[in-house]
Amino acid sequence: MRSMLRFLFPLVTAFIVLLVTFKPVEGHSVSRVVGLWARTVEDADYDDTECMNQLIDGGFELGTGWITSVNAVRDNARAHLGSWSMRIGGCTDCAEYAYQEVTIPEGVARANLSYWFYMTTDAANHPWDFLYVEVRDTSDTLLEEVQRHSDGDVEGQWLHSTDLDLTPWVGQTVRIYFYATNTSVAPTTFWIDGVGLETCPPEPTVPDFRLTASPSSLDTCQGTDAVYIVDVDSILGFSDPVDLSLSGVPAGAAPSFSVDPVTPPDSSVLAIDTAGVTASGLYTIEIAGTSGVTVHEDIVTLNVDLAVPGRPVLSAPANGVTGQPLTPTLMWSPVSGADDYTLHVSTSPGFSSFDSYTLSGTSYTLSTALSPDAVYYWRVRSSNAGCGGGVWSVTRAFRTQAITECNDLILNGGFELGRNGDWAESYIKGPIINQWTVVAPRTGTWYALLGGYMLADDIISQTVTIPAGATGSLTYWYYTLSGDNKCTGDFWGLRINDLAVEEHVVCNTNDTGGTYLLNTIDMSGYAGGNASIEFWTTNDNDNASSGKHSILGIDDVTLNLCTPANPVSADYSDLDSEYGVAWHTGDGALRLGSAWTVDDDFGPGSDNSDQTNGSDDGVSFPDGFRAGTTANVQVNVQGTSANGRWLRLWFDWNRDGAFDDDELVYNDAAVNGDNAIAVTVPSTATTSINYRVRLYDSAGAPAGLRARDTGTYGGADGGEVEDGSSPLPTAVVMAGLDARPERDAIRVTWETGSELELVGFDLYRGRSAGGPYTRLNGAPIVAQYPGMPLGASYAWLDADVQPGETYFYLVEGWDVYGERASLGPVSAMAQRLLFLPLVLRR
Repeated sequence: MRSMLRFLFPLVTAFIVLLVTFKPVEGHSVSRVVGLWARTVEDADYDDTECMNQLIDGGFELGTGWITSVNAVRDNARAHLGSWSMRIGGCTDCAEYAYQEVTIPEGVARANLSYWFYMTTDAANHPWDFLYVEVRDTSDTLLEEVQRHSDGDVEGQWLHSTDLDLTPWVGQTVRIYFYATNTSVAPTTFWIDGVGLETCPPEPTVPDFRLTASPSSLDTCQGTDAVYIVDVDSILGFSDPVDLSLSGVPAGAAPSFSVDPVTPPDSSVLAIDTAGVTASGLYTIEIAGTSGVTVHEDIVTLNVDLAVPGRPVLSAPANGVTGQPLTPTLMWSPVSGADDYTLHVSTSPGFSSFDSYTLSGTSYTLSTALSPDAVYYWRVRSSNAGCGGGVWSVTRAFRTQAITECNDLILNGGFELGRNGDWAESYIKGPIINQWTVVAPRTGTWYALLGGYMLADDIISQTVTIPAGATGSLTYWYYTLSGDNKCTGDFWGLRINDLAVEEHVVCNTNDTGGTYLLNTIDMSGYAGGNASIEFWTTNDNDNASSGKHSILGIDDVTLNLCTPANPVSADYSDLDSEYGVAWHTGDGALRLGSAWTVDDDFGPGSDNSDQTNGSDDGVSFPDGFRAGTTANVQVNVQGTSANGRWLRLWFDWNRDGAFDDDELVYNDAAVNGDNAIAVTVPSTATTSINYRVRLYDSAGAPAGLRARDTGTYGGADGGEVEDGSSPLPTAVVMAGLDARPERDAIRVTWETGSELELVGFDLYRGRSAGGPYTRLNGAPIVAQYPGMPLGASYAWLDADVQPGETYFYLVEGWDVYGERASLGPVSAMAQRLLFLPLVLRR
């Protein structure tokens, strides 16, 4: 197989760029294109300022310079330097490659190849899978295998290969190949990074000095120092003083050398203070060393950023939205001064584990499908090379769509049913679907073979109906073979609804050698209509005499699509997503309070418990919420349970946006009706405290996946979740709110335990427990003993009522600091007065 593939690849023109990875003073590593020169400090016999890296993008940060096969791709999930590496293989029964064509200059004394290597494998026995490091000529003929790795090498560790001598090809144009082969089982994946081909001039013959500055590039934040080390090395005993000078220093910056002049061999520290007036930008600075008439120079770059970039604002998907696709597109606002963005996606609101992506843009479509019917949390942080990373965005969350079923919509996708009519065929010479022997089918005994003759015009097609809302992919395996050496007239491709999705030229330098490769096409955009899928080939008559015409083999075509399920009825939590999303499915048979409402989303405040929305009516604070005291939290449980009633209550005492284990204040069985829970309010509480109450249809403490993180977030079957904010902690102590009918009116009474800081009250009336409420008193009801540690009793006769109607009352007191505490609600029904006739006896 390897010999068959050696002549299959096109030419590429090489350019010279150096990708340098460095570590600035601030402690974060970045990669930046800085120029043509590569500098090393290995021995004083070489003038390394003239050494040069001949490869483009050896760290794969730019995505240029390399020719690759299908399963050789840039990968940002694993890298040794920077953010990217090259992943090769990871497939079965395949041969994959990445190569770069390069000219090794005439007259160099040294040409050394180096790279970093990483391997993982599923193979239990070794060796079966290999990575070959090769030198080939421009016609793809093997010149030398310079190194070989296998699935039996060290796994899961970056290894460094250095000083691979390529001087036999000085003055020639060659291809540097990384070529991987995998057998049909237990695939092996290889990664490479930090590939370099350094060439250096011959040794010096007269005394001289060498000036080298490192690092060659720095990023810094305005107002901080950029520090370089300037090495002045002696060559053949040179020892005369060398004066240092600079040009290109940015305006407003203050440079200084620790030693000047320098007597070789010695070093000087160059510190450039980028004062607050130094403008942002990329500066090229020339460092010169002069000794008599001899001058040597080195060039460094300095990137100045003004400040840590700001906080991104997440825009899509909207927070709390449900029914999202399994590969959603996440979007956020651009941030001024940002070089890149870091995106985290997790199933945990605390991001205890997450997938991380480093991106230059402000949107990203996830390439790996998320799990269906699951809540995902995401956040973004901007950064720049000089000042580092900013503050994480607010955490947002969404729920992916539920899936009812997934089906393969392609009929006879493996062609094993023969020419049964599922595929339409159009050809000039012979049927397309057959038991061909040109190359064996990938599976079974049948496949489709298109082309293979002069002026071929072959098509196989099948039309499928894709349900609305369906998501999934078309996959197929293909191979190509060709004897055409002109790469101009033989083509194959894929059309969907007459529009080109894939279109490729076929010739003897880019066919697959008969090896099947896998292609995947996202079909979500065709949902809700028909999709006509056509594979086609056309051949010219260039090879009429030889008969070496291009062919395309197709096998194992699938169109796996999943249709979304109907939304599940659920009551969601209402706090910000950083707390984690809690939800309870069902119909409200067991609930908190009298109402159970299906939520369309779980955005914060969608039905927040604020005594004005009847959908959250199960939690109240009848005695207020006073710092340093025991508060009475009343949780009302209603309905019928299948298994039992279990209640949990959390308060975010430290206000860190999460319910910690020690913030669980109640975790026990509950009774139908009111449950009075005594909660100790910390003396440090000065503002409202977020809480969460969860009622489970369970006889014992819920466990397992449905109660992860002690149940603060995640789903449960049955019951309900209520959350919101407590009343403001206050020094006002109120108790004993009551309402009773009195003839054709309702008398409302309440008491205070202390009026030390009390100012007065407002009394509110509503027609339901959830409100809305209207204030009854025009002027404030003034406290009887303001400023005194004495209690008092209060009453209000509400005569504006209708007989037979029920009314709800709240009383709210406020103190000298403006903080308020409330009692209620309580209710009473106005009486219907019965008038009896007066009977007089004579």
